[in-house]
This record gives sequence, C-alpha cells and structure tokens, in this order.
Amino acid sequence: MIKIINNCVSQKNLKHFDKLIDDKQFALFLTIKSAVGKKCNPTFEHCVVKVPELREDKLGINSGFYDLFKNIFDEFCIKNKIQYSEIYRCSINVTMAINEGKLKSHIHTDHPYKHKSLLIYLNSPDPKSRTIYIDNKKKKYIINPKRNKGVLCDGYKHYYYYPKHGYRIVLIYTFI
Repeated sequence: MIKIINNCVSQKNLKHFDKLIDDKQFALFLTIKSAVGKKCNPTFEHCVVKVPELREDKLGINSGFYDLFKNIFDEFCIKNKIQYSEIYRCSINVTMAINEGKLKSHIHTDHPYKHKSLLIYLNSPDPKSRTIYIDNKKKKYIINPKRNKGVLCDGYKHYYYYPKHGYRIVLIYTFI
C-alpha cells in the first residue's frame, strides 16, 4: 500500500513549524548514523521520538516540541481515518545540496520489523530531490517533492536524491 496525500499538515501547524525554524528555536543535529545506529550519509536531524531500541522510557520522547508533532500526526490520522497504537519514530531530517558528492541515499527500510511510515515534505526543495519507494513486488514509486505533500506506506524500502541546490526538509513518522 502506498498513498500520496496533499495538504497533510494544517496551515496553522505549518506556520508554527516555519516560525520555529525562522526563530532558531529548533535545534538540528548532525548525524552520520541512522536511527538504529547504522552508518549513513550526513544528515541534520531533530529526533522527536526515539526508535524503541534506543529509548530510556516507554514513549521515547526526545524533544520539547513533542506535543506539536504528536498533534500533527493525530490530526493527520483523524483526517485520513487511520488508527495506530504506537509511534516508533518521529524525526525531522534536513539534507543539503553538499553531501560528499553523493547523488542519492542508500536503499533502506526504517525498521527491521513491521511498520508503516508517513513522510511529509515541509518545504519545496529542488524538484529532482525525489523519494523512491520500492514495494514488496519490486514496483517503484517516484515521489516528486512539494511542500505539505505526504507519502503513507507500509514499511517499504526507499531512497532519495539529494538536492542539487538548497535543502530538503522532511518530517517522518513510523508507527504501528
């Protein structure tokens, strides 16, 4: 299952996120390891909810902005009639045009266990910085980036192209 959804986040919450970024209240951290500790290409990340494997407590809250991002997810789920029992991970990832000369990320799944994922573009990056999903039948889905566009899918393998200019901001939820 893969579903493209426009207008994933309310305009109110998009403006709130923009204000966080503009006012420099929102810390991004350089990471060279994926959420589960595997080496990856350098990315700036704000981890809102840690993956279960790295949690110190049941919820894994890792950000003072948890309520905002939980609200965004809950609004999305209500609007799209989705029920979930747990958020496995919530993260904002920023990739830049300069990424050690690499054109794309490695092919990966977010977790080695069953999950669903929601990726939301929070800006309109270089149109060539697409995300590619590969379903279980090896069919490819090419997602062109656009602010407030979302992709909901089962935990498919995927990769993305780095922007050739500017930056790409995505909000990622994994859940069950």
